[in-house]
Amino acid sequence: MEHSVTFTDVSLHPEWDETGRRFKRGINTWDDWHLIPTSRPEIVPPEVYTNYVDLPGANGKLDLSEYLTGEPTYKNRTGTLDFFVANGYGLWNERYNDMLRFVHGKVLYMALLDEPAYFYKGRFKLDKFGSDGKTNWSSVTISYELEPFKYPVNGIGGGIL
Repeated sequence: MEHSVTFTDVSLHPEWDETGRRFKRGINTWDDWHLIPTSRPEIVPPEVYTNYVDLPGANGKLDLSEYLTGEPTYKNRTGTLDFFVANGYGLWNERYNDMLRFVHGKVLYMALLDEPAYFYKGRFKLDKFGSDGKTNWSSVTISYELEPFKYPVNGIGGGIL
């Protein structure tokens, strides 16, 4: 699946395996769980910390957002990854239990197959699962809270937005 997501434990250095589809000793949402993204997985940009002070008698507000650091600072990235569960690949409850064991509540490295040069670090949880009742397709939502920066898999350079 072209738009799959791959996860690995933070105790491991995030390296791609020989297929280039997953982290070594990691999990791929299509290869392992047969999850189909409802749309292209995207990680939302981090929100900028701002600090405005309203001074009586002044025009507008004073922007102190970069006063201490000299540059913008960022909050964590938060969002969800939504998937359909492909039918015909084993028992749904077994795949769901495997997802719970590997992802739920854990701090993991994650990379999008669409952007294999970078990875993210953060906490994940299985947020929702269910069925629409019409098409016989189940769905699962994985929510995340990630550090503000993404990191190069090759280890060269620091975190970037």
